[in-house]
Amino acid sequence: TSKKEAEKSIRNAREFLVGQQLSVGKYYLKRNNPMAAMRRLKKIKSSTKESTFLPEVSYRLIESLILVGLFPEAISEYGYMKKKFPNSSWAREASALIKKSGLD
Repeated sequence: TSKKEAEKSIRNAREFLVGQQLSVGKYYLKRNNPMAAMRRLKKIKSSTKESTFLPEVSYRLIESLILVGLFPEAISEYGYMKKKFPNSSWAREASALIKKSGLD
């Protein structure tokens, strides 16, 4: 079982790190720096295969793309999100954001 415990610890550590990276992205959004947020969120997305944070990463990425006026990319990310996380509350939030931004 020590191998299983070690694997679980590694998974938990990775999850924690993804959460920390997401927090940095959200900090940039709060500080009105959507470009920095977008770079951070894209990095998380490209380097993370699975995490409970990925739906929120996707949502925050849509948010930052809209803020910098990259509407086709925001719509594309929303399409990815609907396919990948159809039952996520973040997908519902993203739908509302897309509508509110007049992109639907």
